[in-house]
Amino acid sequence: MRLRHSSSVLLTSLTIALLALAHLSCRGSSSKTVQTSVELPSEEKPSESRVDSSTEGSLAELDVILARSLELGLVAGVLHAESMKTGDRWISAAGVRDLQSKELVQTDDRFRLASITKLFTAAAVLKLRDNRELQLSDSISSYISGRVLEQISGFDEVTIAQLLSHSSGLADFSTGKEFWSEVFSGRGLNRNLTPLESLEFANGKAPLSPPVDPGEGSFYSNTNYFLLGLLIEKVTGQSYSEAVESLVAQPLGLDSIGMENDSAIIVSSFTIPDSGGSIEAGMKARGVDQLREDGLVDLTRIYERYNAWAFAAGGLSSNAQDLAKFAVSIKGDFLSPESRAVFRSIFSSEQDGTTYFGGSGGADGISTILLEIDDRWRIVVLTNTTGIPDLSSGRIFWEAVEALNSHAGFTLPSGEALSDN
Repeated sequence: MRLRHSSSVLLTSLTIALLALAHLSCRGSSSKTVQTSVELPSEEKPSESRVDSSTEGSLAELDVILARSLELGLVAGVLHAESMKTGDRWISAAGVRDLQSKELVQTDDRFRLASITKLFTAAAVLKLRDNRELQLSDSISSYISGRVLEQISGFDEVTIAQLLSHSSGLADFSTGKEFWSEVFSGRGLNRNLTPLESLEFANGKAPLSPPVDPGEGSFYSNTNYFLLGLLIEKVTGQSYSEAVESLVAQPLGLDSIGMENDSAIIVSSFTIPDSGGSIEAGMKARGVDQLREDGLVDLTRIYERYNAWAFAAGGLSSNAQDLAKFAVSIKGDFLSPESRAVFRSIFSSEQDGTTYFGGSGGADGISTILLEIDDRWRIVVLTNTTGIPDLSSGRIFWEAVEALNSHAGFTLPSGEALSDN
């Protein structure tokens, strides 16, 4: 989600190329764009951190990719790949759940998703449409209202369809140092900000653009999906998490999808914080010194329910298998043909004759991808370590594509072919 302490990326023709970059991040705390570029000593060699292939199938080349990522400093990751032509599947896990217990990560462990959450939010909204509980042409203000929302410039003018497609033009609350300071060193130190508390940071900001028809323009804003989360809660009378469970996860048999809670076991999230940034300020406020010589900070030991504040734009977690299963199911008869077409129009793109479908996510300690390429490969990458040079889910993804292409004996565009740098 462009959750701006790091960003996650909705797949559009403009952002496909970003998957080939070293990291999909923009650090709002220091108001500068950053590709991870901090040199880390590899003192935490993964002697206890093996690569473990599942019994579904082992492809040595994919295991090597994760092993190489461990050498770069990855704490934990899962790589799941499927042939959409033959049904063959390979899945590997690497590293440890956290650096204190050193429990080995498993192939079915849950990772925080960041913006891949948006796919589930969109699916829930479209399911409500199919259930005739809302229409995409409806104004969002006809469902939800209040002082905070009405102070967002342009709020009264936008439709549900425009929120789904990022064509609303609404300002993004999650840009700017003030917001991230509040998340990591203000009220967010002791609890998650509520959705309305986060949306307050959109007040007073100029719209990114006047609203346009879906498909006529895209102005990425996490405000859109926060409003959709509030819409889901209003229409269903459930919390966002409960609604995603009842509308999407249960019908599709996805057992691991959910928000972070007291009982959830989720792989820890690690990052190297910006010097002088809001995470470092939060650590000082808690009296936490630098935890490790290599600079990595376990965010899940500093913040309660880390990243749950990200709500309907980025707060879900899942394992790799459920993400792959979701990608299959969302194109089946779960949604009506009309809603399937809307979903695909939002989360697919074509570039250089190659079709991509899915999404990616990034925040501090979160770097994830769920992506299909040309109806040939379905790939899920879940990692928990950011701030290290040459390490990202994007790099792992493109190395996996190259390995799979070589294994199958054909060629698709490589990451370099799509890169804009």
